[in-house]
Amino acid sequence: MNEHAAVRLRQAIRRIEEATRDRTATACRPEDADDLTGTFATDGALGFDPIPFLRALHEVGSHAMVIGQVAGIMHGSAELTGDLDLLWDGTPAQARALRDALAAAGCTDLPNLDRAQVGYQVTSAAGDLC
Repeated sequence: MNEHAAVRLRQAIRRIEEATRDRTATACRPEDADDLTGTFATDGALGFDPIPFLRALHEVGSHAMVIGQVAGIMHGSAELTGDLDLLWDGTPAQARALRDALAAAGCTDLPNLDRAQVGYQVTSAAGDLC
């Protein structure tokens, strides 16, 4: 991640934290998001910080790409989010890397990576692996 993208992501994480500080959980999951307010209006935004998982992906040598709104934020979008979506190549080596990163980031229920799109949950982020 380049320096400018990292700064924009950290700023967005701070804005998400400030905007959700007094919000209570409603059991609204990111997959329940509507097209207007997106995942920022779901419980996924509460405590959202994708950086530890992105760091774990880097440390295990994953080639997964950030897509979705986090990618938008890293490129300058001001819209906030509550999920981290990733695109990966589906190879066995990358599946191992993803599993290692998921486990390192606190995932206790490893997803089935044989599917084209699967949800995941780590300690401070959730999203889809495509």
